[in-house]
Amino acid sequence: MAVLESAEFPRRSFSKKTLQILRRLHLYLGLLLFPWALIYGSSGLLFNHPEFFNEQPLHYYGASEIAGTPLESRSPPSDIAAQVFEVLKSRLPDKSLQLLDVEKAKYSRDFAFAVVNTTDGPWNALFEVNGNGGTITKPKPTTKKPPETVAPFAQKEGVQAGVPLGTQFRESLPTILERKGLPSGEVRITSVPDLQFPMSVDGEPWLVSYNSLTGSVSGKPLEADSGRSLSARQFLLSLHKAHGYPSARTARWGWAVIVDIMSVVLIFWGVSGLFMWWQIKSTRTWGLIVCLSSMVLATLLVVGMLRVL
Repeated sequence: MAVLESAEFPRRSFSKKTLQILRRLHLYLGLLLFPWALIYGSSGLLFNHPEFFNEQPLHYYGASEIAGTPLESRSPPSDIAAQVFEVLKSRLPDKSLQLLDVEKAKYSRDFAFAVVNTTDGPWNALFEVNGNGGTITKPKPTTKKPPETVAPFAQKEGVQAGVPLGTQFRESLPTILERKGLPSGEVRITSVPDLQFPMSVDGEPWLVSYNSLTGSVSGKPLEADSGRSLSARQFLLSLHKAHGYPSARTARWGWAVIVDIMSVVLIFWGVSGLFMWWQIKSTRTWGLIVCLSSMVLATLLVVGMLRVL
């Protein structure tokens, strides 16, 4: 009996040590990524709730506002599809037309949009075609753009500085394709970014834009490009949607690293949470019920979203 106990002891000790490490990782990774969890959680809410941090008035309307209007008695997609089919059938008697599955008829988008011009200015209206409501919002006031100033140094074409980027790209592609084992062919450069740099003209600062593909040079006063202002809502939404690794290791590159870490840690939290839950025997039964219910619900929602996307 003593021999058996001594043989099992290292195994139990190892198991406890592993679980302890798992708990510590679960805890400290949560503390490490706490700021990003707040950012992603709060910015994620903004996608579903346009009224949050919205600087413009936004009003919801539903079945009570629609009652008695033509929208209340609108025809379902299947009825409209059947009517369109009958019209086509009457106009094309020489064609063999057959309506395959009228119940699959649906709108290509979820929303209908309208603009209401009032004495108070325009309002944007949205209607959910598969529901019974929508939103009415005041658009963000737009400042009238001043007429574009033609730069005193503007050139429509013909400016060449060194070997154009487009030419270098075109001449390099066959070699790149060959080295990657991909088929080659005729290369046509469709676009290249403008090269921008500041320049002073008679003491006035300008931002110069040079396009090496067309050989054109344009520009605008430098103060006109002093930057764009983002509302809190726009900034958070932009943060949430920022993704991908740029070539240069800027703040955007660092953000992409955090996105990857956050993705991996979210998976780790789920798996490590399962291990820690299983160690608490009193919660196994109810935990299993909750976990299975969650998996069934997630499966149903994923299948449902697959059908509508």
